[in-house]
Amino acid sequence: MNKFIPLLLFFFFITNSIAAAFNPVSASVPVEDSWNTKTPMNQARWGLEAVTVDGKIYAIGGQTDNHGSFVGTNERYDPKKDTWFTLKSMPTSRSNFGIAEYQGKIYCIGGYTGNVLDVNEVYDIATNKWSTKTALPVSESNVQAHVVDEKIFVIASRLLYMYDPVTDSWTQKASLPKTIFQSDPYVYSAAVDNQIIVITSDEHLEVLIYNPKTDVWSEGKTTGYQSGFGNAIAVATSGHFAPQRIYMVCGGPGIFFMPISFVMAYDPLNGTWEQIKNYPTPRARFGVAVLNDVLYVIGGALLGTEGNPEASPVNEQYVPISYNGTLPSATASTAPIIATLAIITGTIAIGTFFYFKKKEKTGFRL
Repeated sequence: MNKFIPLLLFFFFITNSIAAAFNPVSASVPVEDSWNTKTPMNQARWGLEAVTVDGKIYAIGGQTDNHGSFVGTNERYDPKKDTWFTLKSMPTSRSNFGIAEYQGKIYCIGGYTGNVLDVNEVYDIATNKWSTKTALPVSESNVQAHVVDEKIFVIASRLLYMYDPVTDSWTQKASLPKTIFQSDPYVYSAAVDNQIIVITSDEHLEVLIYNPKTDVWSEGKTTGYQSGFGNAIAVATSGHFAPQRIYMVCGGPGIFFMPISFVMAYDPLNGTWEQIKNYPTPRARFGVAVLNDVLYVIGGALLGTEGNPEASPVNEQYVPISYNGTLPSATASTAPIIATLAIITGTIAIGTFFYFKKKEKTGFRL
């Protein structure tokens, strides 16, 4: 029996060496102010919306070409596995709607599908089902939605509405100040510290702060930056893993064209701006989500042949400056393969052991 111990140790060494050599770590060291290319969506589209729920990112809706091909596609991204999974589609195919998550449900409000919409549809993650709720009081596209104090606040043009998911009812709140809308500027918004910060951009830039408790708008700070943003999306980091900032992720000017790659970070405490590293793939009308203070810029419209937009499934990840968290390993998806190799090698070792043991009993000697 002792003669087989070296053989067993050899196979044990081989099995563990394979697992150790290829077994991915659960997290990787982040490089701040850097972009990483991740697995693209299953379906290329622009005008989609994205939201984070329980460590996953949901990319919903959009359109696939410039001929009215709106979709209700619903895909879930798992950053730990760097994989996408297709779920039940949104009933009303559309783009440019407001999106917000509340208690495991995703609300998709308003939007555009050839005409502006007032539709309010909710996706239940637990059941993979959609249902229709009370419509937004106005029909509007480019809607922006934020959850504050268990209510969903929706900005539709210069109007502000509050939706109560429990009672399925709407209440109109104080509109954005009229003075900033004399030249019809772009409006971007993000929720920070239970308030809604709105950034407007046209010939000059203004910052407004909405307090849901008092239903009052006030002026915010802004210094050192005066240019317009054009077609952009505003998202906020929490301050937990990275400094609290509002990121203006800018695409092409106008509806689609001349896609660009341009990102500014706004510090709401002191009102200052900082330009950060541009995302790798210039495009417009993408979705943006924030997970653990890391940004994901998903999909969008590339400038195709003869100036036509071309849908992209690209997925790019940004690690902010002074980031102090960890990132999922890019090789995490190889774990099943490694496990299979280890099992096969271990099986061979056990089989060989019993084979020689049987030979020993029948008089075989090494």
